[in-house]
Amino acid sequence: MITHLPSRGLIIVRPGNYVFAKDLVFDPPVEGKNNVDTINAITIASSNVQINLNGFTLSQKVTPHHAFHLPLQKRFVVGIRVLDGVRNTVIRNGTIRGFASVGVSAIKQDRRNPAAINDLTLESLDLLRNGRTSNVNLPGFSSVAGGYAVGGGYFQPTPQDEEVLVQNKNIRIFNVNASENGPDYPQPFTPNQFIDAGTTTFCENVTIGNSQFNRNTSTDFAVNGLFASDCTNVLIKNCVGNGNRGVIESIGILAAFINKVTVEDCVANRNIIGGSSNVQSGFSDSASAVGFAFEQDTSLTVRRCTAKFQVASFSAQRCTGSQCFVPFLITRAHGFRFFRTKQALFENCIANGNILTAGGRTPSSAGEAAGYMFNGSRITMRDCVAMNNRVILTSQPGFTHGGFGFFLGLFVTDSGTFGQVRNPIFPLLFNVLYGRNIARGNGWRLTNCKRITPGTPASSGIYLQSNKGAVVNGATSSRNLGNGLRLDTGFVIVKRNSPPVEIPTTQSFILNNRFIDNKCKGIKNTSHGRNVFFNNVVKNNGV
Repeated sequence: MITHLPSRGLIIVRPGNYVFAKDLVFDPPVEGKNNVDTINAITIASSNVQINLNGFTLSQKVTPHHAFHLPLQKRFVVGIRVLDGVRNTVIRNGTIRGFASVGVSAIKQDRRNPAAINDLTLESLDLLRNGRTSNVNLPGFSSVAGGYAVGGGYFQPTPQDEEVLVQNKNIRIFNVNASENGPDYPQPFTPNQFIDAGTTTFCENVTIGNSQFNRNTSTDFAVNGLFASDCTNVLIKNCVGNGNRGVIESIGILAAFINKVTVEDCVANRNIIGGSSNVQSGFSDSASAVGFAFEQDTSLTVRRCTAKFQVASFSAQRCTGSQCFVPFLITRAHGFRFFRTKQALFENCIANGNILTAGGRTPSSAGEAAGYMFNGSRITMRDCVAMNNRVILTSQPGFTHGGFGFFLGLFVTDSGTFGQVRNPIFPLLFNVLYGRNIARGNGWRLTNCKRITPGTPASSGIYLQSNKGAVVNGATSSRNLGNGLRLDTGFVIVKRNSPPVEIPTTQSFILNNRFIDNKCKGIKNTSHGRNVFFNNVVKNNGV
């Protein structure tokens, strides 16, 4: 039984089953100024250990001596840490609350130790209100997991040898509630702080199920509810990432650089960004609220997921001193975002009601609200819904904006938004199968199509730019205040400092679709490619 914690924390060095007998409060010492050593309430230094919180709470004591402006807050304080090389660990059945940095950490630390942290289970845990004090914001540390952090790392045999990546294996996270983590006031130290409520990196064979990642915050920069990256063979099932809020970016569930990832029966709603930005001259600024984000993943499957009501509200302000106003502002609200994703299956998903407002003291500003935003290759999409995604652009008196506005059910592009090139890995090809989907939107509040800014896909239900071999089969795109379907030509920079190359949408098949009751054209084809149109119903559309 665990009945108390020493001031320097409890270190477990023998296998066994350790059970809490009561709530435990960890009161770490204050030792010296600028001390950045990690302090752990409990350290697991042995394999074959089970910690059963037995329904009790492990927390960090907060007193005036622990306020954000005092020396202790320039130090990481962790609830439970698992050391390198430890195997077969279970932490379950209780609450870990209020730690300055992370509730549970199983991140590989020692570059001289080749051993990974394998066979780790986190089960039936509430990881609440961790990472809320400013010591998470140390110089050199830009990403903090408030709830839990699990990840491999690097091993360097000798100073002369190249580092070798070590992956943790067999990670199981079930019934974990990692919510309300991250600071709830601006930080006095380093800005640009990412807060990740649940983090899994450099791991193999990962299962995350029946877990929640809600209402996490970053008051300086960006927040992710669930963040998984650089892994192999990941299953995310029955998870929720709702109501996370950052200044620059908020994502409910983010999976990046993963080979073989499946996401099923998950929800990511009402993730919000809002704030203002002052950046140096010559830089563009952007902000985004996203339900699900997939970045440079391979072999991705997404089934029966819902992303509704992401809200992006952003304003760029005039800078002072050596800085000046932002030359360009892009704000995005996406239900699902896919960036450089290869070989993806996407079916039975819903992306409704995602909305953004953007403006401020900028010479130009642009907004993009899309149910689904794709930049990738070999994507199959079936039986999905996108409705009522909206943009509202505003500008302060004395300043103007370009007025770009995208309201889209499906937006697939390889050349970048507004002609600004993303330098994609595969700049020439998309192979998109888009079948039996419903794409409807009614956000662009214009009285006629001629007022829509030329060159923008405003309010199109389906928009294909720079695609090759796309198939749109059995879709219904109706009641959009733009076009039902738009095929367009984009531009791609193949080499730096060279003129962009014009890439049309070509060799695409538009079959058996319904484009009806759209404010503008049912089908608008501004691409110079050769495409096949067959057996489509186009009626009751505008001009």
